[in-house]
Amino acid sequence: MRFVKYLLFILTAVFVLANSDFRKLVKNYFSLHKAQKQSINLDIEYDKMLQEKELLTDDAYLEEVARLQMHMTKPNEYEFRFTPPIQED
Repeated sequence: MRFVKYLLFILTAVFVLANSDFRKLVKNYFSLHKAQKQSINLDIEYDKMLQEKELLTDDAYLEEVARLQMHMTKPNEYEFRFTPPIQED
């Protein structure tokens, strides 16, 4: 009886693993899982882009970006930058 159970288990395992449709099913499962992860990452990236798009309509944010990142100034305006003093221990 015990031998029959083991034999039946082994035959079932061989049939499942040797079956090309089962292998395709497993492959598709992993492809689906990978696509779902990619979809989540793209959703996060899309949300970040929407937030950035909203910021780009804010004049104060655009001015800050222009001044700090692009080093732009208004006409007849001078920019002074001071280095902080070195602290000695």
